[in-house]
Amino acid sequence: RMRGCQWQLPRAPASARPSSAAPSAARAAADGMDTHAPLSAALSSGPEVVVERRRWLVLAVLVWIGFNQGIAWMTFSASAAQLREHRVRSSVRDRTWWGPEAVHECALVAGILVFLGCSLRLVGFLPGAVQPRLWLHLGQICIGLAGPVSASIAPAFAAVWFPAEERTLATSLIWTCQSVAPSLGFAIALPTKTGAGLMAIMLGEAASSLAALAFWLVACPKLPRHAPSSSAAAHRAACGDGGAGAGLASQLSELLAAMRRNRFWLLAVCGGTSVGAFQCWSASLSVLFAHSPFPAIGDDDMGKLLGLVSNGGTFFGTLAAAPLADRFFRRRFKRFLIIIGVLQVALLAAFSAAVPDKHGNAALPIGALGSVVVLTVASLLFGLGAPVCFELGAELTFPAHEGVSSSAYSFTVNAGGFVLIAVLSAGGSALTGAVSCALMAVVVGLCLVMLLFVPETYPRLSLDSELFDEGCAAVR
Repeated sequence: RMRGCQWQLPRAPASARPSSAAPSAARAAADGMDTHAPLSAALSSGPEVVVERRRWLVLAVLVWIGFNQGIAWMTFSASAAQLREHRVRSSVRDRTWWGPEAVHECALVAGILVFLGCSLRLVGFLPGAVQPRLWLHLGQICIGLAGPVSASIAPAFAAVWFPAEERTLATSLIWTCQSVAPSLGFAIALPTKTGAGLMAIMLGEAASSLAALAFWLVACPKLPRHAPSSSAAAHRAACGDGGAGAGLASQLSELLAAMRRNRFWLLAVCGGTSVGAFQCWSASLSVLFAHSPFPAIGDDDMGKLLGLVSNGGTFFGTLAAAPLADRFFRRRFKRFLIIIGVLQVALLAAFSAAVPDKHGNAALPIGALGSVVVLTVASLLFGLGAPVCFELGAELTFPAHEGVSSSAYSFTVNAGGFVLIAVLSAGGSALTGAVSCALMAVVVGLCLVMLLFVPETYPRLSLDSELFDEGCAAVR
């Protein structure tokens, strides 16, 4: 019912409502939550749960910052030929692991790093610049360090700002930066044929990163005035209004405990490795397919086209993750991940078989169009899985803060990517084209086997769902 600017959920009769959160805590414990004294004490005090409308504005600016990081990171991968006009090459890839909390500060630092990196790269393109390669490398390092803004803090941000029924959606929207930005980068690179065009792209990236940083500073508060869910309220009450935990030693101790809880480490390894490997593989398509196996597509455009469709498919899959998982696989996220994992292996194997050899022969002769369609669908499935892995990890490690599981998962995403790059680099020309795709199918298949041994429990969702049903939430 409406009360001025506040929308209050209808409450159940007093006789039907528990007088405290003890039944909710008991239900969460039955779903696998470990004993956690500060959290139990916070729940027993009856935390106020309010959902703020400004959450969508804050989410939009965070996605904007992540988008800037993603598209700036892919600039040289998508325009390698234009970069060679300046006689420089950039192959530096570096990321870091942020602490599990301080979401606002993490995004702020990432925004600063993206703008700084874009600015440093421009210095290397100035006429008469000294050591242009050094400036480009420094810029790419700064942009790479900003990567966790759209990777590791997605579920933590969703838990801080969004109610239980919108958390998967918020995580999915933040994760879209991982695909839509590279996809747009490849799309822009297709008509870019000169070094001057590459310079214009870099100027646009610098301007966009500065604007996003300004919006984050001006329009986005550090925390909402009230927690949007009972689990978020309990975390804030147990850790203080700032929602931040203790020092680094305490955070590392909590991370180690969370990795052992419900065998979360298995999910982190299998989910992170497959996603990270696919991200780096799709980002390397312009190199892996430097020589087009299809006569109808030129060498310079083949890798860019495959990079565009793979990242575009991942983007649309990420958008569809929340509606599909929350509606049809509520409390069955593991089953959802197994289904899409089986389909991923099949489609990657089909794409590998569809790529012609140097004699023009293919085990699966479906042509260039059919191959692109198969890769697009496989990419869509990868987009479906990543946000669900984030949310399942938060459930398995609860009552640890969501930033703990997401940081560990983000670390394995990057580790999986680094391992794949190392393998492809060591293999040289023997691991290009169709062979690299077959390798991806093997990696996903091994990760799928590991996923079978991950348990499934939803204590956080049980806690939030019960208090939401009791009418303890409001929208302001």
